[in-house]
Amino acid sequence: MTDGTGQAALPRSVSGLTLRQIMEGVLDQGRILVSDLHKVLKNAQVHARDNEAFLHALAGLAKTLNALRALQDPVVLRLMDEYLFIGEHRLRLDIAGYLSFQYVLGILKRWGLGTLVLNAPLTQAQLIALVDLLLSWNPEDEDPYITFVAGLYGADLDTITVTELTEGAGNVKEVGSRDARLLARRTFFQAISVVRDVIQSVEKEQVINLRKVKRIVQAIVDDIMRDELFLLGLTTLKNYDEYTTNHSANVCILSVSMGSRMGCSKNDLEALGMSAFFHDIGKTKWPKELLHKEGKPTPEEWRMMQMHPCTGVTALLKLKGLSDGVLRSALAVFEHHLYWDRSGGYPVVTRPRDPSLFARIIAIADCFDALTSARAYRKSPFRPDQALKMMLEKSGTAFDPVLMKLFITTIGVYPIGTLVLLETGEVALVLAPNPNPQYLHLPRVKILFDVRGKPVEPEIIDLAASNGAGPGDRRILRSLDPVTYGVNVAEHFHQATAA
Repeated sequence: MTDGTGQAALPRSVSGLTLRQIMEGVLDQGRILVSDLHKVLKNAQVHARDNEAFLHALAGLAKTLNALRALQDPVVLRLMDEYLFIGEHRLRLDIAGYLSFQYVLGILKRWGLGTLVLNAPLTQAQLIALVDLLLSWNPEDEDPYITFVAGLYGADLDTITVTELTEGAGNVKEVGSRDARLLARRTFFQAISVVRDVIQSVEKEQVINLRKVKRIVQAIVDDIMRDELFLLGLTTLKNYDEYTTNHSANVCILSVSMGSRMGCSKNDLEALGMSAFFHDIGKTKWPKELLHKEGKPTPEEWRMMQMHPCTGVTALLKLKGLSDGVLRSALAVFEHHLYWDRSGGYPVVTRPRDPSLFARIIAIADCFDALTSARAYRKSPFRPDQALKMMLEKSGTAFDPVLMKLFITTIGVYPIGTLVLLETGEVALVLAPNPNPQYLHLPRVKILFDVRGKPVEPEIIDLAASNGAGPGDRRILRSLDPVTYGVNVAEHFHQATAA
């Protein structure tokens, strides 16, 4: 259906909505569609077609399809590069919907379907026929796509059209991946530059260029939504002499990545990014000698350090043109060191309070980056998996336990940048977590040393599917100290984004 210019025409029911409202509606209903389709297919495997539970799930699926059609007609479900799309909009994966996404994605891959297009409303009988067809896949079928197309005609489902999944379609995201890496690299270093400018402005009592901060946070959000792994990899770049600038940029990236995993809207991600960007702005008021002190702080110095959330709020409230976004940032800055269970943290509050969602996210990102960075009082940073273990001991007290689980799915059990020893004796660097929670302990890695400890031509492998012998035939024994092996972790990610 077009408007005469070759563009898809909007249904009349949404003609009064903005494009952003339509897009958000499509994404919301798209996630529900995947969940509903999963429910129907699972129900169909155990219930007769006249069973009440099955028919209830089927009615839910029909309702969602109608809601989607009201926003975007026809309804197009696409598989591309391990992601699901509704039309041109990528569906963001979250914890609650993970199993549904994986199940539906698997169904499409089995049949070799790149797109499934519903060109017209389906009757109950047609929906049942489609469900039966989707479940009729035979592993011995040499050409499942042709079988599926024939099945559509045989079931009188001529209003449904499909296209075949090809290797080219599966690699679409790789087209321009170098550009995406370069954009991420540019964004990262620009973020550090903007943090440096903000610090100098606060120190000199000058006005903060809020517009510049918003632009760089928007760029971070865009890069995370495009492919979070590029920016997450760059957070391994640490600078001992400029800890505060790197730290603020890293916490912003880690926080936005978590928010993206939760399915936050782009507006909320930008607000979260702003909050994370400013989370330590209060430290700019510390004396330089305190920032770089190697020993333990005195009681008086510790009291000053505990006040940085308050001084940070004061700095934000001095910004011109106070907005809801600035106020949300100020709240997160004030609360990001308060314990999730109200049992501690700082600053001391007269009336215990539940930290806001932004504050709880930032608290986790802040702690992880701090533990994995060299500091004046701790020259050797903790290895990423060590930091994660330490934080898990405080899950349910200092940190929100649900968000801790989300953080682990974001960075992995062996986080990005961890040097690991495999059972084979090989030494590898963790590049990316496994998106399947069942295989979080089996990330994607780069082999750096062979079983004799000799450097090898780097080889990237997925531990969950290595050697074709099934998940986990190459397992991780333990993490290693990169210094011992002369591995500059950050350099690997720096080169990857510059390549």
